[in-house]
Amino acid sequence: MSSAEVASSVQDSPTPEFCLAWLIMNSPQWVHRRVEALRMQENGKSRWHISHDITLPEWSSIPGSKDRMIVPLGSVRKGALKNVDTSGAGASSLSILGAEDNGNYAVAMLRMLAQSLLGEELGGSARCRDVVTAVVRATTESCDASTNEFSVWLADCLELVADEDKGAEFDRSVDLFREFVLQFATTFLLLVEVNDNLAGTRCVIKYSRDDTAPEQSGIRSQQAAWEIPDYGFARSYHLEVEVPPGLVYKQLEIVEYGSNGTSTNRAVDAPSKPQVLAHLACAPSERMATAVAGLTLAPSRQGQYKVARFSVWITFAVALAAWGSSLVPGVIVSDASGPVSAAVSLLLTGPALLLSWFSRSPEHEVVAWIMGPYRKMLLMSVLTLFLLAASAAVPLVSPTKELVWFPVLFVQVRALGLSLRHTSS
Repeated sequence: MSSAEVASSVQDSPTPEFCLAWLIMNSPQWVHRRVEALRMQENGKSRWHISHDITLPEWSSIPGSKDRMIVPLGSVRKGALKNVDTSGAGASSLSILGAEDNGNYAVAMLRMLAQSLLGEELGGSARCRDVVTAVVRATTESCDASTNEFSVWLADCLELVADEDKGAEFDRSVDLFREFVLQFATTFLLLVEVNDNLAGTRCVIKYSRDDTAPEQSGIRSQQAAWEIPDYGFARSYHLEVEVPPGLVYKQLEIVEYGSNGTSTNRAVDAPSKPQVLAHLACAPSERMATAVAGLTLAPSRQGQYKVARFSVWITFAVALAAWGSSLVPGVIVSDASGPVSAAVSLLLTGPALLLSWFSRSPEHEVVAWIMGPYRKMLLMSVLTLFLLAASAAVPLVSPTKELVWFPVLFVQVRALGLSLRHTSS
């Protein structure tokens, strides 16, 4: 339905609740494009930069403070707004409504939808107000209880609806209403105020915020993943990710899920060579679609990666040579070798160099778990060299002198296996 058709089918002055519901339910009609850019910075922060390319229908302008109007910009996970910077269209300013005002608008809108679906007696009741408010104001601790209470209330209401009023279309409306309400348990409606002269004008609204780092998709996985709860909010969705220094990305994918929870589409960006800047452009198939983004990462083939791989093989060769010299004294190393202290000092130079690679400034936690296996290789090589130094410094006698090689070789063989496993992956 076009904006003109909607405007002609409602009262001359539609209520803010009606306008808000229409703008959210039909957002692809006025949100042309949404661009989300994730920057995983060296200081450890994950910062999102979001922009919306919109043309807000003039009839749907929701009055705000003086010469301002309220615009919904989708749903945001509760607790995600940290260190927010905003910018409006052109030179105009942009302000974000607080949690109290956001909640009031959301409750009023949901109650209006409940009345249109279930009638004034059920949708306008005090119990409807209470259960909807509980969902909107839910915290992590009260989320399950509030959603269960809403589900019980809705089931009770459906039993009171006359059979002649039910049907396939009614069932679809109930499912949409249920899904729409339940998303408020974990997300909140992001409402902003902009200059009211922007109504009917195409413009771009931007804001940025800090957020938690993407989660690892498994203990040994090299993929970071995160949810996109309002994936279908815009007609076109663009995702851009800049990986932290020291890493590259091998693949970026977005898996879309329809309102029934099944996977409906998959978009993939897999460059021929690993790069540091990933980008995907998608067209969501439905308004209530959600999505999960997955970013497959790998260490860049330099710096700590090369040192770890090189140290594993060199230390393994040194350990084998030392073991061989202990088995056949006087064949590989002369019996008239220099002082033990000189050999120990030489061996301890290796651990000092390897440990210097851990003296780094604060880094992003994604770097920590991607580089974890290579740092483990370094630590194993350090341990091997320390054991070699200890065996050289202490004149052991048989059979202890022979047994000391078991832990030395065991540690370095484990490091070598770790290196080979990550080479094959």
